[in-house]
Order: sequence, then structure tokens, then C-alpha cells
Amino acid sequence: MVERDGDRYTGTDDAYDCLMLELVLGAIVLGEPARELRARLVEQVRRAAGRDDVPAGLVQHSALGLRSGS
Repeated sequence: MVERDGDRYTGTDDAYDCLMLELVLGAIVLGEPARELRARLVEQVRRAAGRDDVPAGLVQHSALGLRSGS
């Protein structure tokens, strides 16, 4: 279940929310490298932004608070 109250959370992308949940559980809670999930996150953010030059480290830090390679 994902928060969809527009006053609390403006996201509406189910695929992003699923990926983010999987990343939080895998990378942060379980401490797994989750390289494939991180790469998918970067691709998804770049696609949504319409730019392929957004640095991967910036995406990961912004979304997960992690530096690339962590």
C-alpha cells in the first residue's frame, strides 16, 4: 500500500513506488548491494526527467541518501 493523499505525497507512479520500496528493503534494511535496482532507479529518473545526463550518484543520493557504489 502506498500513500496517495495529494496533501502528503504527490507521487503517482506505481512502478517508481514499487522500485523504491524494493530498494529501501534491499539496500537499506538488508544491506544488499542492489546494483541492478539502483541502475533501474537511475534509468527511471532519467526517463521521467527527459534527460540522460543526470548523474547516477545524484539520483541515488537524492532518492536513497546513498553515494554511488555504496
